[in-house]
Amino acid sequence: MSTKYERILWIDKEIRSDKYPNAHSVREHFELSGTRTAYEDRAFMIDRLGASIKFDSKQKGWYYEDPSYFLPSYELTKDEVLAFFLGEELFRRYLGTPFEQPLRIALNKMMQYLPKNVSYDVQEEVASFAFTGGATVGIDPDLLIELNYAINSRLQVEIVYYSASSGRSDKRIVDPYHLHNVQGDWYLIAFCHT
Repeated sequence: MSTKYERILWIDKEIRSDKYPNAHSVREHFELSGTRTAYEDRAFMIDRLGASIKFDSKQKGWYYEDPSYFLPSYELTKDEVLAFFLGEELFRRYLGTPFEQPLRIALNKMMQYLPKNVSYDVQEEVASFAFTGGATVGIDPDLLIELNYAINSRLQVEIVYYSASSGRSDKRIVDPYHLHNVQGDWYLIAFCHT
């Protein structure tokens, strides 16, 4: 499922590449059920973002009447950029490699819309931080996703609970409330029905 922002960026990229997108190409690219969403996105670009989008009947698609038009940019502070890159580092280190690839894809998508002349050296800034693993138990990222879903959906979860003091394991039904990370190890905060 696509977001309005993703569709607007795609429409803008297609127009700038002289590919003359239209409602049908937007519908096909994003697998929408109809063209209404594409027309709403176009109207949003015109009404709210000031885009001078026109329809070329020969090319059967949209173009910018003013070729110097650019989508409004979102300005990030130096601290926000640094926080993003530190977050990427934490995800990579604590959540395991399955999260690394999607995060890098998202990062690359964001980077393609940054100005070419950015003078902020992220590597230099991040070099002043150190990360200590600390995690004693590896965790499957899919488990975190499923637990997060259960928390947000207020679903009960069946777990196998191990008591270190007795050395016994038993099944329990819990109401999960929160996931908490302490030095790389994940803890589930929950109400146990036992």
